[in-house]
Amino acid sequence: MKGLQKQQQQQQQQQQQQQQQQQQQQQQQQQQQQQLLLLQQLQQHQEGFRLFRLPLQRLQHLQQQLLQQQQQEKQQEQQQQQGSDLPIHLKTLLLLRLAAAAAAAAAAAAAAAAAGAGAGAGAAAGAGAAAGAAAAAEAGVERMSRRKEGQKETEKETERRQKGDRKETERRQKGDRKETEKETEKETERRQKRRQM
Repeated sequence: MKGLQKQQQQQQQQQQQQQQQQQQQQQQQQQQQQQLLLLQQLQQHQEGFRLFRLPLQRLQHLQQQLLQQQQQEKQQEQQQQQGSDLPIHLKTLLLLRLAAAAAAAAAAAAAAAAAGAGAGAGAAAGAGAAAGAAAAAEAGVERMSRRKEGQKETEKETERRQKGDRKETERRQKGDRKETEKETEKETERRQKRRQM
């Protein structure tokens, strides 16, 4: 009887050991799967950041350009406070709106790419959004520069017209003065002749 009990105990111990080994193997497999998932997510995030890194750099460069243009506009506004009839603050406001839109697009792209679920697709979408925002900002800068050129031409044309109007007014005033002086001289001569008679 004692021999049978020992055998049963040994079998139970062996079964418990086998179960423990199986549990350890399962835990190791789970840990390996988790590590693989983490590696895949890391690779996807790295790929996503690589995809929209350049568009973000372009956006940052454009924002710097916009800030520089804003500073130039402020300096021009300070210099042209006397005798300036151009609404420079409106151009500055447009630049600010454009910079804010570009920054918001970049933030949305980064948030989409950094999302945990569907990191690959999110990164691609983020890269596309950032590239689109960069293109839109570039187009905005181009339009703004064209508007500036158009405004400069308008300023020149206005100055030319004002100069022409001033010259014409001066000529008319001179002509009127000469006519008035001649009439006055003639009237004076007539009066003198009458007195002599």
